Amino acid sequence: MATDRNEMSRRQFTATTSFAAAAVVAGGASRVLGANDRVVLASIGIRGQGDALKQGFAKIPGVEIKTLCDIDENLFARRANDPELKDVATFKPGYAKDLRRVFDDKDIDGVIVATPNHWHALASIWALQAGKHVLCEKPLCLSVREIAELAKLRDRSGRHIEEAFVYRNHPQWARIEELLRDDAIGRVRAVQGTMAKQFLDPNDIRNNPALRGLNIPKTGQPAVSGVGLLVTKTLVISGDIQSTTTPEHPRGAMLRAYDKMTGEQVGAVWMPSQQSGSPMTYLHNGRQYIVVAIGGGNFPGELLAFALPQTQQ
Repeated sequence: MATDRNEMSRRQFTATTSFAAAAVVAGGASRVLGANDRVVLASIGIRGQGDALKQGFAKIPGVEIKTLCDIDENLFARRANDPELKDVATFKPGYAKDLRRVFDDKDIDGVIVATPNHWHALASIWALQAGKHVLCEKPLCLSVREIAELAKLRDRSGRHIEEAFVYRNHPQWARIEELLRDDAIGRVRAVQGTMAKQFLDPNDIRNNPALRGLNIPKTGQPAVSGVGLLVTKTLVISGDIQSTTTPEHPRGAMLRAYDKMTGEQVGAVWMPSQQSGSPMTYLHNGRQYIVVAIGGGNFPGELLAFALPQTQQ
């Protein structure tokens, strides 16, 4: 291990954090790192996912969480005195409100970025510029331009950056790649995947006994889609998640607006296909627009833009 903390190689960081992250998912962290390895990290963004990453990495032998960084300083006491980590002797983090102070710290080898999405790229860029390795939550970037900039900084700095899609580092996927490369299972014609998640926290709203057995969809239709809604100052806007045919309209779906206070539908506009992504809002030339992704079945994906009435912005 290099004596200069800021000169830890990309290979060293990758070997430690990538496989350690996979071990957190697999539940086998103790098998990955030896007692002589040590990586000093800072966790930037310590709510939901950031807190979970903090807990996972702090339990890995050879990993020290030196700093917890979040704009909400009220979080620090709870996150630093985490009962899940009471038996981890090395977990004694300090606090930083400004992530730039993290990048100034020469002792820190790498950072875990779990901020709101629009901060991911900039935080990662600053980290690479400061000579830190980066493990960034999904999505790593919001544009191709940001990806290109990060790739340039990675190559220029010699540091490692990785999106926290840690299953790619799991040994089972390496084994699958090996089987495919060696043609051990023949030609692959189809792949089927399943995702399942447990919600075991008794305080999670989904585990409230009063809601047991209830189906609470987002737009009044069966909850078969993960698409969401958009909330403005006065409106809740969401599209139908299934295409239908009515006497008034050909086959398609409706984008609906509801009064935020009363829940009453106050407007609707026809779309040629159902909503396939959460609505977004953009301001252009002083006018606000709602942009929604649609598509499904035989209808190709499209983005539709609707001007929001001036009085409803």
